[in-house]
Amino acid sequence: MPVEITIDQTQLDAAMRRLEKVPYAVQRAVLPAVSEMLRDTVAVLYRGLGQVPLPHGRIRSAVRVTGVRMEGNVAVGRVMVRSPRGIPLIEYDVDPAEITARPGMVSHNWPGFTYSLRAGQRRRSADYPHGEGLPFIARMPGGHLGVYYRTDWSAWMKNEAGYGGRKSGLWGKGKRGVKEHAAIRQAYAPSVQYHAADPEIEETIVGAASAKFPDILSRYVDRAIAAHGGGKA
Repeated sequence: MPVEITIDQTQLDAAMRRLEKVPYAVQRAVLPAVSEMLRDTVAVLYRGLGQVPLPHGRIRSAVRVTGVRMEGNVAVGRVMVRSPRGIPLIEYDVDPAEITARPGMVSHNWPGFTYSLRAGQRRRSADYPHGEGLPFIARMPGGHLGVYYRTDWSAWMKNEAGYGGRKSGLWGKGKRGVKEHAAIRQAYAPSVQYHAADPEIEETIVGAASAKFPDILSRYVDRAIAAHGGGKA
């Protein structure tokens, strides 16, 4: 999510002129000002991602802030958004979040469900781009509840035991007596960075940072000058 925030050079030059008699002026004023702006940026980002119906912990774990440092004559800090490329669809406010795969019932008659990629916008399970057959909710042998779909119907049909071979209902016994996975894949949905790259969120972040930074910088300049006895040499 590369978002570029431009600081008005005229304002920065004016601040540096005020700081000309303050030793380590960049470290005392500019770097902490940029750090505060990054914290504000994260707050704006979280508000924008509030429309994404993912668990709070999933979103927070994806956002990282780097330390601010000088790169040449430029103070650089970054807010990064990184999560797995695909997040299990079950985390996207699936309703009902319960097993829909029913042993002994034709799969096309299994109950459907809805999910949401954005608050207030619900989608039907049948709308999910999938392989053969409709998506369904099941619990795997390890205990994970998720949304799954079949990728190869012929492989499923060749599985002698069919549905219900184990407690999960997703395993059957092959001709050689070996437990086989019946061409099942978990359904995934977009990453957190996909949502963070929304143009509306980016525009809000850039606008807020550009509007706030002059005041933030001025405050740190005042502090640095006051701490150095009013900027006296």
